[in-house]
Amino acid sequence: ASESELFDSADLDLFMETSSQRDPSTQGRMESSTIDASEAVRQVEEGVAGDDEEFVTPAQLLSEMKQTWMNECASPSLLPHNYDAVDLLIEQIIQVEDGLGKVKNKDKPSVPMHQGEVARVQYMINDYMRKRLHKIEEHARLVLREHASRVAEGCKPLLAEREVRFAHGFATLETRLMHTAFLGKLPGALQKVPVPALNLDHSRCFAKVLKEDVEDVSVPDLMDPTQEVVVSLPKDSIHCISYKSIMEHVENDKILLM
Repeated sequence: ASESELFDSADLDLFMETSSQRDPSTQGRMESSTIDASEAVRQVEEGVAGDDEEFVTPAQLLSEMKQTWMNECASPSLLPHNYDAVDLLIEQIIQVEDGLGKVKNKDKPSVPMHQGEVARVQYMINDYMRKRLHKIEEHARLVLREHASRVAEGCKPLLAEREVRFAHGFATLETRLMHTAFLGKLPGALQKVPVPALNLDHSRCFAKVLKEDVEDVSVPDLMDPTQEVVVSLPKDSIHCISYKSIMEHVENDKILLM
């Protein structure tokens, strides 16, 4: 069964029910509220929701997290973080598990279905964070430099604050190890830790276009490296294409890496 089918189960829709019973103390630090889909529609139709409020159903949140996870797994470079969705899902998981613990009839078929779905979501979140930490460990100084550059330019931040602290700590320990192992034995002018750039010129990926308004991209002509070919990206089309040419569209959630 798909994610939406399991979460929309009519017999034990705890994921939907608990999302409309959020602790008021957490409202101020949440950018969006996850509520029952029918309630969100009712509030919009009746004008109850404010203009600055954004309603995200659990199914939409799960779909967004799945796309974020797939893109991070298939991307050769580190993508801008999406810990807003991660934190919201973790909160939902806690509420669902609390609701499952209060169910009196543990033999109901819907209980193990929701337990299995919670386990799947937990795996997706854990794997997403593992992939990001692995990329940060491989290029700690590079991602810190790119993160600072993106923040200065007003772009999407590459790292969350927790990842910035991890990257700084990892880079510091790595530098200390290098100096102890061999850099300290070299002349002073050579005691520098290199920060190699990530070469994406030859990275290829399978990509599916998700939106209508995706601009055409230019890719190198395989028959003549000095020339370029313009590739159109209509919605739902699938391409084997240079990652570097579609990287901006991936970051804007217009393309799904496969």
